[in-house]
Amino acid sequence: GTFGPEKSLRQTLIVLCVLVADAMVNAFPDTTNQRTALSTSDRLSAALIGGSFVATAITMACVSLDTLSRLRFGELLVLVVLYAIAFNTEFESKVGSAVPTEPVLVGLLFLSPLGFVPLAVLIGQLAVLPGRRPRRTVHELLMGALPGWHCLGPVAVFAAAGTRTPSTQQWKVYALAFVAQYVIDVTSTWLRVRSQGHHMRDLVRPLSWTLAVDLLLAPLGLSAVLAGEGSASSLWFIASTVALVRFLAKDRRRSYDRAESLDVAVEQAREQARVDPMTRLANRRAWREAIADATVRFEASPESTTVTVIFADLDRLKLANDTLGHAVGDALICAMAACLKEVAPVGAVVARLGGDEFGVLVVEPATRTDRHTIVDSLRRRVDSEPLVSGFRLATSIGLATCPPEPDPATAQRVADERTFADKVARRAQRDQS
Repeated sequence: GTFGPEKSLRQTLIVLCVLVADAMVNAFPDTTNQRTALSTSDRLSAALIGGSFVATAITMACVSLDTLSRLRFGELLVLVVLYAIAFNTEFESKVGSAVPTEPVLVGLLFLSPLGFVPLAVLIGQLAVLPGRRPRRTVHELLMGALPGWHCLGPVAVFAAAGTRTPSTQQWKVYALAFVAQYVIDVTSTWLRVRSQGHHMRDLVRPLSWTLAVDLLLAPLGLSAVLAGEGSASSLWFIASTVALVRFLAKDRRRSYDRAESLDVAVEQAREQARVDPMTRLANRRAWREAIADATVRFEASPESTTVTVIFADLDRLKLANDTLGHAVGDALICAMAACLKEVAPVGAVVARLGGDEFGVLVVEPATRTDRHTIVDSLRRRVDSEPLVSGFRLATSIGLATCPPEPDPATAQRVADERTFADKVARRAQRDQS
C-alpha cells in the first residue's frame, strides 16, 4: 500500500528539501572571507557540479514520489543513515582515502525506488555525524554534494535494464552499472580538477585506490542483497558490512596516528640532537653533516660552486665567566648567536661549535658576491651590541673559501688558523692599549 495519503508523501519530501535548502541559506553569512580565498573557477565549478546534482536529486525524487510505499520509505531511511555512517568513514592509505559507501549504494539500488537513490545519497553525504565539524559555507555544502554524481550511472543502467530482482544471472547488468558509476565519477572529478588548474595525472593513484576499494566492496553489497533475497532483512547484512569496514578503518586510523606520532617524536629527537640548546643554533654534529654535504656538492660541480667557511670565537668569555659569573657568559654567548643569525645570508648554516666557538657555512653558485662582506657586517654588528653587565662583546674571525682551497675540509682548517691568528693580533692590540 502507499505510505499514507499523497499529501503526506509530498509534505515529507518537501521537508527534506527544505532542510537541505535551509542549511545552504544559513551558510551564506560565513562565505565573505572564503570568497576572497577561493578562485572564481573553483567556486563556479563547485556551484555547477554540486548544485546541478542537488537539483537533479530533488527533481528525480519529486517525479518518483508515487512509487514510494510505507515499507520502502522505512528501508530508505535506514539506508540513508547507513550511507551517512559509511560516507563519514574514511579508509586511508598512502595514496589517498576511500569511503565504504558501495555496499549501501547497492542496497539503495535494490531496496528503494530508483528515483529516490540520488536524494538518499545527497542527504547521506550532507549529514553531519556527532564529532564531525558541520559544513558552514555554501561552498562546503556544494563540495559535499559533488561525489553524489557517481550514483546516477547505476541508476540509469538499472532503469534501462528494467529489472530489480537480485540474481546472479544479471551479473552483466551489475558490471555495466559499476562501469557507469566509475565513468561518471572520473568525469566529474576531471571537470573539478580542470577548474582548479590541476592535472588529472595527479589523481590517477587516488582514483585507482578508490576503484579498488569499490570493486571489493560492491560484491559484498550484492551478496548482502542476495542473502536477504531483496527484502528488508538485507539491511542487516549491509549494516554488518558497514560496521566491519568502519571498525577496520578506525583501527587503521589509530595505527596511522601512532605511526605519525612516532615519526614526529623521532624527527624531533633528530632535530634536538642537532641543535644547541642554549642558542638554538646548529650544534657540532649538524655542522659536521653540513660540511660533508657541502663537500659532496662541491665535488659534483667545483667550477660553479663556492663554499665559504667562517669561524668566530667569542673573545674573553673565560674572563667574563670568572669575574661576572656564568649567567653573564651565557648572555654573551646568546648575544653572539643573535649577531651571527642576523648577518648570515639566507640558507647558511650557523652553528655553535663549542663554548666560545661559532661557525657559518655558505654554499652557493660561484657567481655570487664576495662573502668577505659577511666578516665586515659581523664586526659592525658586534661593535654595535650593547654592553652585557658592563662587558663588551668582541670576536675574532677567520674566513676561507674553496676555491681557492681544494675542498671544504681544507677551507675549514684554514679558517680556523686565521681565526687563531686574528685572536692573537687582537690580544696584542689590547695589551698595547
